[in-house]
Amino acid sequence: MFSFNRSYIIAIVFMLLVLAALDLVIKHPFLHAVLSNIIMIVMLYALVKAFWNVKPIIAGILVLLLVFAIEIAPYIHFADPSLHKRFITIAPGFDFWYKAMTNATGIVLALMTERAIHQNKQKGLPMA
Repeated sequence: MFSFNRSYIIAIVFMLLVLAALDLVIKHPFLHAVLSNIIMIVMLYALVKAFWNVKPIIAGILVLLLVFAIEIAPYIHFADPSLHKRFITIAPGFDFWYKAMTNATGIVLALMTERAIHQNKQKGLPMA
C-alpha cells in the first residue's frame, strides 16, 4: 500500500520549476492566483501518489477533502448557543468558492493526466 514512486517526485520538481517560471512571466494577479492554485493542487496530488499506492480517484478525493477542510476552517465560527440558534456557523465568501473551483479543476486535471498515462501504457505507446 505504501511505496515510493520516483516519477511523481520528478513531476513535483518539474511543477516547482513551472511555478517559479509562472512568478516571472505572469503579472496579472487573478490569473497568477488561479494558475498557481491549480499547480499546487496537482503537486499535492502527486505527493500523495508518490508515497501511497492507491487508485487515482481515492487519492483525488483524499486531496480534495484535505484541501477543503483547510480552506473552510477560517470560515467556521463557534457561536454562543444562547444568542444564536446554531452552535456552529459556516459563512464562506467568494474567496472560498473561487478556491474550491480551482481545487476541483486541479484534481480533474491530475486525474485526466493519470488516466491518459495509464491508457498509453496499456496501448504500449511511448511517452512523449
